[in-house]
Amino acid sequence: MTGIHKLLPSSAKYKEIWGANQVSKHLSTIKVIPKYIYTALLNKTLVLCKMFGLSRSSDLVKWSFKGLIISTDSIKGLVINAKEQRSGVNEGEPLQVNDISSIVLSTLSSSGIDTGKFKSHSTRSAMASLLLFNNVLFHVVKKMGRWKSNDTVDTFYDKRIIGEKSGGIFIDTVVQIN
Repeated sequence: MTGIHKLLPSSAKYKEIWGANQVSKHLSTIKVIPKYIYTALLNKTLVLCKMFGLSRSSDLVKWSFKGLIISTDSIKGLVINAKEQRSGVNEGEPLQVNDISSIVLSTLSSSGIDTGKFKSHSTRSAMASLLLFNNVLFHVVKKMGRWKSNDTVDTFYDKRIIGEKSGGIFIDTVVQIN
């Protein structure tokens, strides 16, 4: 089976991708109700970690957010590679890939992203495209995404961003590029 990808090459699922700025703007407008502080901020953190880390949902199930200090207006602390525990219905059970994907899809949908077309994994393409659009060095983005091949990045992750004319609020306020 070695080399089958050369005989039957994969094609990109998307020709263009949603803008990460759209999700960032949505996340900044979410008001946290004290009763739901932990859940709301954890959901925001998961989505941002998935986007900034160019992460797969399967990566995030290995991370622990337990050491985070959560207040009504911020979330601070270390995120470590371990299993997070749920709070709520299945309290005490580790988050699963489907849980993280559901959180991300819910956020994408609330942000106005077409989740019939774009799934949780599209965050990797959206963020990689935004970083490249804003002149982050190709090899840096490739390393962040843990891709081995330049062709993989070119084919699957460097897409035209729907409606994007400049870096916008996300890059301007969140990502500091020197």
